[in-house]
Amino acid sequence: MKLYRYALAFAAIPMVFVACKEKEYGVGAESNYLGVNVYFEEAEPYQSLPLDVTEITFRLERDDAPREDENVPLHFECAFPEAFDVPESAFFPRGVLTSEVTVYFTDSMEDFKEYRLALYVDEAYTQQYIEQSTYPRVDVTIVREDYEVLHTGRYTCGGPMMDLIDWGVDGAGEPIVSRIVDLEYSRTQDAYRIDPWGHGKYIRFTLNEDGEENGLIPLVLDASVYLTGDKYLTPENEETDVMATSSGQATFNNRRRTYTFPFTYGYSGRDSGENDDTFTY
Repeated sequence: MKLYRYALAFAAIPMVFVACKEKEYGVGAESNYLGVNVYFEEAEPYQSLPLDVTEITFRLERDDAPREDENVPLHFECAFPEAFDVPESAFFPRGVLTSEVTVYFTDSMEDFKEYRLALYVDEAYTQQYIEQSTYPRVDVTIVREDYEVLHTGRYTCGGPMMDLIDWGVDGAGEPIVSRIVDLEYSRTQDAYRIDPWGHGKYIRFTLNEDGEENGLIPLVLDASVYLTGDKYLTPENEETDVMATSSGQATFNNRRRTYTFPFTYGYSGRDSGENDDTFTY
C-alpha cells in the first residue's frame, strides 16, 4: 500500500509543473481593444512664468472622435503635489478631437522654485505598442519668477578651447569659442542670471557693490560648481558631464560693460585648464 501511495504522488508531480507553466505564460486580458489613442501636444520642457500666473494649460488630441462624450483618466506625478490642483480626467465632447487640461497652482507653490511635473494618459486610452511620433505623457519644469532680459551680449567660453564643449567651427576650421546670450535680471530678488552654455544651466549671482575696488564690483555666485549641460567622451570611452568650477573672484567692470567668470573646466574630477570666461554687452 505504501508503494502505491508513493507512485500516485510521483505521478502527480508533472501535472503540477504543467499547471504552473500554463498559468505563467497564459494570455492576459486585451488592453485598449477599442483602439483609442489619446496623446498630449508637445509642450516646452522648461517654462518660466510670471509671478502672478496661477495656472498652466496642456492640450490633448485623439485619433478618433466617438459619438459619445468621453472622460479620459489622467495620472499626475510631482515631488511636491501639494503645490498643484490637478483634474483627474480630460473631457472630450462627442465628435471633438481636441481637449484642454488646466493645472491650477495652490498657495503652497513657492516663487523662484522649480517644479518638475508629469501628466500622462491612462494606458487604457493609449496605443502602447505602435510606433508613433506623439506621446501620451507630458513632462515639464515650471517656475514662477520675474526674470527679464536686461542685456544681450557675447559670452566667450573656455570650454570649446579645451575641446570639452562643441559650438562648431568657424570658416578657418577653428573651434567657435563665443556665442550671443542674454543676461536676465529679477527686480524681486535684485539678482541676475545667465545661461552661457545654452542648456538651461544658469549662473545666478548678485552684485556686491559695497566691495567695489578699482572699478571692479565683486559678484556673489549662487554655486561654486556648475554642470554645463554638455557631455564629454573620455579616453576610456565613457560619457561624462562637463563641469565649470569657480576658480577666482567673479567681477563686473562697469566701464567696459564686462562680467568676468574665472572657471576651471573639467570632467569626472579631472581639470582641463582655467579660463576667464567673459560676457560683454
